[in-house]
Amino acid sequence: MFYVVMYMSFGVLIMLCLELCVFFFFFQAEDGIRDAQESRGLGDVYKRQVSTQSTGESLMATMIRILLLAPLVAGSVMDVVHLDSNNFEHDTQAATGATTGDWLVKFYAPGCNECEQMAEEWGSLAVALKDRLTVAEVDCAESPDLCSRFSVKSYPDLKLFRRGKVYELGGIRGIAGWTEFIEDGYKKTPSAPRRVPKPPTAMDVYLKAFGALALPVKIGALVGVCVLLGIFLMCMEGQGPKTLPREKQD
Repeated sequence: MFYVVMYMSFGVLIMLCLELCVFFFFFQAEDGIRDAQESRGLGDVYKRQVSTQSTGESLMATMIRILLLAPLVAGSVMDVVHLDSNNFEHDTQAATGATTGDWLVKFYAPGCNECEQMAEEWGSLAVALKDRLTVAEVDCAESPDLCSRFSVKSYPDLKLFRRGKVYELGGIRGIAGWTEFIEDGYKKTPSAPRRVPKPPTAMDVYLKAFGALALPVKIGALVGVCVLLGIFLMCMEGQGPKTLPREKQD
């Protein structure tokens, strides 16, 4: 996932640079043809050459700024760890005491405007605090069971996982607010931290799926289970040990 985002970012930047180069050379060629056709005098030609030179310098300066910013953009993307249902517990070890350190996780959903607006600051926070903790994100559309496990009701939902406990950031926004909460603010949060809920077992998943079924489907499933159980018991009874008849005594 991270490599895909990184390659896409570099691809967009490279295509933008190529478009600027094509525009620059096309502008120069078109300007030369127009000068030759119009032949308005050396003064006009000189002015157009100066204008072309300034335009080219401006385009080159823009390209240089883009190339200088490219590593920063890619770096911030790479420093934000993408978590999902498959790697969350393995990477964070949240339910077992957070042996991999503290994690600041953003739970978001596609189409959330506020989530998109804070993406750049979230990446900058990941770069600034990478020696202090790990900044991550979870797509609730991709991992709804994970967001249900942590009772995510609205987006974005920010949570700090620290030593087996989860702290709610609430409405705290901005790099300064997040940094303050991480350093000392989590100790003063009005809502008491709670233990990280254990990952659901296979039975939990089954019971949840069964609870989500409609009532007629539940009744049909229970009847089917009872019928199968009755057939199984009848088969077991039929295969029981048979008593041999007693031999007649003389």
